[in-house]
Amino acid sequence: MAFVKRTRIPEKPPLRWWEAPYLIVASFGGTGFFPIASGTVASLAACALYVLLPPWPWLILALGATLFLFGVPATGWMAVRYRDSDPSQATVDEGAVMILILAFFPREWGYLALAFLLFRFFDIAKLPPCRRLERLSGGWGIMLDDLMAGVYAAVVLTVIYLTKLMPAWARVPLPDLWF
Repeated sequence: MAFVKRTRIPEKPPLRWWEAPYLIVASFGGTGFFPIASGTVASLAACALYVLLPPWPWLILALGATLFLFGVPATGWMAVRYRDSDPSQATVDEGAVMILILAFFPREWGYLALAFLLFRFFDIAKLPPCRRLERLSGGWGIMLDDLMAGVYAAVVLTVIYLTKLMPAWARVPLPDLWF
């Protein structure tokens, strides 16, 4: 068993024009086609996108929710096309959940880095009930197991936030590119 799962893309008909949005959304802008650790690359891309967005929590939350909702049919389409229940090229789940996590915490480097590390840990560890959620049909299984990993990461971050455990040196604000 390989440490890094990589879905082999079977022979299939050429991509039709109306399928391109599904491919772009499901692969989170193409990050899913990175040759190794595509989920980690998508999570990093979501962090970069978060830094570039205006510091409006409602906008960040709306973007994460929209990506999640559009990700369900897009990843379902990709699973059918690639004949894999969870193709490694489907990375919108990592991108959407990473953005959703970040919407609830201060815009500081420490929270950004810790959110990334915690989410990747819980996504890879697949603590219960992630494996059960992963078995749901279509895009729901692909998306919901990552959402549960995001909930675990958010709970740990909330404890750190409420107990003020984030060290002062990590409480550096992200650059404000909009004002």
